[in-house]
Amino acid sequence: MTAKWPEKLWPKHKFKKDYIDFFKDINFLSDFNYLYLILKFYTAPTVYGKKIGTLINLKSMDRNLCNCFMENKVYFENQFNLNSIVLRSSSDNILVYFYREKCLSKRLCNKEVANFLMSMDYNTPQNINNSLKLLAEKFKDLDSCPHEIGIFLGYPLKDVRAFSSCDKCYKYVGYWKCYENVLVSKCKFFIYDFFKWIVAKSYLLTKTNSEILYNKN
Repeated sequence: MTAKWPEKLWPKHKFKKDYIDFFKDINFLSDFNYLYLILKFYTAPTVYGKKIGTLINLKSMDRNLCNCFMENKVYFENQFNLNSIVLRSSSDNILVYFYREKCLSKRLCNKEVANFLMSMDYNTPQNINNSLKLLAEKFKDLDSCPHEIGIFLGYPLKDVRAFSSCDKCYKYVGYWKCYENVLVSKCKFFIYDFFKWIVAKSYLLTKTNSEILYNKN
């Protein structure tokens, strides 16, 4: 059995078509409803697929998404049953990290993970609040993502280590660069894409002409 078999079962063309239709349709919604669906789509692997976390960059261009998120942050957290923290912000964009607290806590308490984070200047890696605070500080100091971000997103430790050492001998690129166990990673990528497709398809099948799709009350 080779690592190519998931690609034969992977309906990428079907996913892509529904993704495109989904994003076209939600363009006509209000900022709040548009943002709700964007967050629901991108956090689907974390909400439904038990991924530890999701990183989403919200830009305020034609829409005031940054203010909309900050005003409704608690509401979105409750709707998706996730915690969130703004890792970086500017006048027109915010970088938001959504995470499953119990899953993240379990990961940070893993001895190998904790040792790796300690080598990246995390003095108390098992403490979620301290670790996220330092992560946010690193995001503000760097123009790119800190290499250890993969730990917080649920990437395999071996792949995070290889990436952090600037190893260019990766075997596949999906949600992350894969250096080992490509087959397992490909299966995870399929599951993550599938849950995002479920969100998109569910909306396309149940949408109405009314713009008031989600009510905060």
